[in-house]
Amino acid sequence: MSSTASKKTPRKRAATTSKRPRHGTARSASTYAKAAQSLFEDLGFSPTESRREAVKAELYVAILKIVRERGLTARQLGEILGKPHSRVSELLNGKLSLVTADTLIGYLDQLGADVSIKVTRRAS
Repeated sequence: MSSTASKKTPRKRAATTSKRPRHGTARSASTYAKAAQSLFEDLGFSPTESRREAVKAELYVAILKIVRERGLTARQLGEILGKPHSRVSELLNGKLSLVTADTLIGYLDQLGADVSIKVTRRAS
């Protein structure tokens, strides 16, 4: 007597895209910079330090956007930037205290991005 036990086959997952759906509205660069600066001030940074960290955060987000759009791995990013895996890992994990804005601008240049700086007068 043979048994006809059915074997369960694993269900296939639906294909997903790597792009996440956008929620809410897109923020302008100046709105993002103001929000980042406010966050750093809330964390106890001086206004000058807050502006500096907000600029670094904006540059960092631009790098992450390029990495995501191109689907770069950490290894590929390291090859483009000429940096060891440890330094790339620190960058991708957001350790911005280890880099300067100038370094981040250099990374964006190596990734083929143009960086422009807009200087405006603060309201008194």
